Amino acid sequence: MQNRPVFPCLPAPSLLAGLALTALALAGCPADPPAPEPETACGNSIVDPGEACDDGDANADASDACRLDCTLPVCGDAITDTGAGETCDDGAELLGGDGCSPSCLEEALPGESEPNDTPGTAVAMPPGLQVTGALPQGDSDCFSVLVPEGGWVSAEVEGEAPGSCPNDLVLRLFGPTGGQLATGTPGLAGCSPIDPIVEEGARFAEPGNHVICAEGFFDEPVASYTLTVEVGDDSCALDFPFTSTDDPDGDSLPNVCDVDDDGDGFDDEDDNCPETPNGPEVPPLYVDAEGFLTTWLVAGPFPDLPAGGGGGSCEVSDQDPLGDEATAIPELATPAGDLEWFAYFDSNARFNFLHVMGGPTPREVYAAAWVNSPVAQTTTLAMGIDDGGRAYWNGVEVFEVGSCQGTNIDQFQAPVDMVEGWNRLLIRVRDQGGGWALYARFLDETSTPITGLEVSLTGPESFSPGQQDTDGDGLGDWCDPTPTGE
Repeated sequence: MQNRPVFPCLPAPSLLAGLALTALALAGCPADPPAPEPETACGNSIVDPGEACDDGDANADASDACRLDCTLPVCGDAITDTGAGETCDDGAELLGGDGCSPSCLEEALPGESEPNDTPGTAVAMPPGLQVTGALPQGDSDCFSVLVPEGGWVSAEVEGEAPGSCPNDLVLRLFGPTGGQLATGTPGLAGCSPIDPIVEEGARFAEPGNHVICAEGFFDEPVASYTLTVEVGDDSCALDFPFTSTDDPDGDSLPNVCDVDDDGDGFDDEDDNCPETPNGPEVPPLYVDAEGFLTTWLVAGPFPDLPAGGGGGSCEVSDQDPLGDEATAIPELATPAGDLEWFAYFDSNARFNFLHVMGGPTPREVYAAAWVNSPVAQTTTLAMGIDDGGRAYWNGVEVFEVGSCQGTNIDQFQAPVDMVEGWNRLLIRVRDQGGGWALYARFLDETSTPITGLEVSLTGPESFSPGQQDTDGDGLGDWCDPTPTGE
């Protein structure tokens, strides 16, 4: 038998490598193993896939170096990279207020210190009234400043970048007694400002510590903020707006800037009723611009009086606490049954008896005044009464209602003849529960409110109070709810 020739297993040309390997394998020749993949490793000085850098043996967890894990330096890796402009790096917690900003720059301003989450735990603002901070989700930071009487407060925040606003940050201002006075919210001009020109509660301040709290809108986190607060010592020196409530005597000076709040000629420090006119320069009293009486002599409350008719209605009682209410002549600090007459001054058209007296219901009260008419005229007494009521005009009963209702302007009307000169009005009002109040004014024959009527609480003469203090308690009779001390 003839032997077959044996061919050596030679490597095939590269162009026919695939075919050759197959042929050799069929011929019993083993294929050459594939070439090994080049070895990859951080630190081999080759920037391999997935690596950001690789400086070989120079890799290091040190400033400005390619890191040992072949990542580039970055703010937040707890290494201060000066070449990248960093001056600090406090790690992954990129929040301000701890001396290092979220962009790895040292903060020049002092940072806030915990705990300061509520007005009760507020910390004093540092000198210069600027502080940096951050708000993790749900956090609040509160700071206190001392504000003098009549002073003002402004506050605003800024983001880390100059001129930027931190998103979703709210400022709140609280007064010395804890009440919230003003709010600065996102979307307003500036960065959530508390502006005393806009916010009434930030000007004409009560003296004492005020608190400014920063918080995330709906508890959102804020990475960094700078709070700047300014305190002024004299709202009166600036052109701040003010309301009639701030200036009840209408002399264009709000009370905190006015040494004579009520304009009666006595400085507040010498006036035993500093907010009620009872001095030598008190002007005559008049109904207000809409004709409503806003000053009264008052007697009450008279409690536990059964309703008229013996039922449970809102009719005034058949009992007469004054003895003879029709002929009663109200005078300050004189007996009104078992009680005494006292004065009530207000700028509100609605006389809310609950503001000056309390007690259980049912109860009743009298309100009286003298009204001066320049001529004899037929008018209409128009009232809103809560609840039942009865009215006397110059000693004659002219009106009575026994229904229960709230106060509605001009709801009940009665014709009255005004004599030329002084006329006496007395109204009795029952409270069966709920509200307790009175509107009263006069309408002419065309149902137009009569304005310019002079009112007196000192009898048939122009109002002329004095500084008398019957019970000697330091509170003048005209602002004392119990002028005789009883």
